[in-house]
Amino acid sequence: MNYDTAEAVACLTSVFLEVLKQKLPTLESFEDEVLSIGHDVMLQAMVASLELFDDGLCDAYAPGVTIKEKRPRSLATRIGDACFARRVCTDRYGNPVVPLDEVLDLPHGSRISPGAANFLLSAGIEVSYAKAAYLLELSGGSSVSARSVMGILRKSGSRCAQDDTAAAHELFVNGVLPDAEENAKELYLEADGTYIPLQDGTDVEIKACVAYAGKTAGSKVERIAPVRH
Repeated sequence: MNYDTAEAVACLTSVFLEVLKQKLPTLESFEDEVLSIGHDVMLQAMVASLELFDDGLCDAYAPGVTIKEKRPRSLATRIGDACFARRVCTDRYGNPVVPLDEVLDLPHGSRISPGAANFLLSAGIEVSYAKAAYLLELSGGSSVSARSVMGILRKSGSRCAQDDTAAAHELFVNGVLPDAEENAKELYLEADGTYIPLQDGTDVEIKACVAYAGKTAGSKVERIAPVRH
């Protein structure tokens, strides 16, 4: 979808030009100021648009739904802490309805936006929980704890395990072949594990396996279409 951003560009150009004139910064400090102002403006605009969108949702909601109250919600996002108010309603049966949360698919009780959670998940796979949280804040996002990052990865792991269980049930019980990028007449499987000592004196086994369609011949043997888990 295309948006007319000319007015926004013109306004920001005027603001940034004043920064150059008044502070006479170096290019590095000017860039930092641009990012700071830009994130602040985007955050305010994001909050305002959420609240305006919520107003429209409630006005056009299904018959029998009544507005009960406006309730604040705070989310850690990729552009900072977003604090906005949205309306809580009741349907004709007396059940609570939060139109904005339902339409935008905001998880109930979550304090981290889906976008920020995805960022932390991707970063947390590669670096420590604390470093992942630091990277979000360094990029202009909210400040979150390492424990929050750990919770996101654990929830993701739990969902992956549920998906694996469901896929195995579909395959071995219902005989439904899963979607795949590769199709092989023969499947080779290698598996192994290694034990790692923990600080409490116990050991935990890290398991790994690889499935592949065969091996190439030549000076360097490689697996064909390997899938590792």
